Amino acid sequence: MSQCPIFITGVYRSGTTLLTGLIGAHKDIDIGHPTVQYFRYILKKNIDPSTYRDIVQSIAERIDFRYGIKLDVKKIIQEIDEQVTTSGNASHQIIYDCVTRGLHGFSGKRWSEKILLEWTNIPTFINMYPKGKAVHIIRDPRDVLASYKNMTYETEEKYLDAVFNCLSSMQHARKYLEELNSDSYYLIKFEDLVTNKLEELKKLC
Repeated sequence: MSQCPIFITGVYRSGTTLLTGLIGAHKDIDIGHPTVQYFRYILKKNIDPSTYRDIVQSIAERIDFRYGIKLDVKKIIQEIDEQVTTSGNASHQIIYDCVTRGLHGFSGKRWSEKILLEWTNIPTFINMYPKGKAVHIIRDPRDVLASYKNMTYETEEKYLDAVFNCLSSMQHARKYLEELNSDSYYLIKFEDLVTNKLEELKKLC
């Protein structure tokens, strides 16, 4: 099982795609857009990990429908079976890891996933993967709002919600800087990333 996955999150229009592209340029990291989105579709629905065969099938169907990518369901379930036999029980940690590695063809590389609006699950991710890394990006809410207004399908004034999402993201960032180990949690500002790209990437690495 991968011991050091990377979890990237932030508000939409805050630089998550740029950050993902930069991290994904590393030859030993697998990251992509489609994403498994395990927190949104599995954990938040309190689905029992013992039903992992159904979980894998549902994820495979969603990824196929949305992105036209076919997962090797048989291989993923086989991987989970082996780890369940070794550990004695099924867990979301095992399932998430096997599905995401399966998405990348079990390349053996370190996997990473970008998921928008999931900063509240950063502690959950770190608990699942103690050696994993969470990268949290924030951006000036005014710029997020302006960018989102220009590209959203939201009607009327609903795009203004972006400001409140930024507030939540920044409040959690302040909390995590105090409570989480710096080896597990890294906060990066979009403005710093675009202004001093090489310097910021060295810090991130």
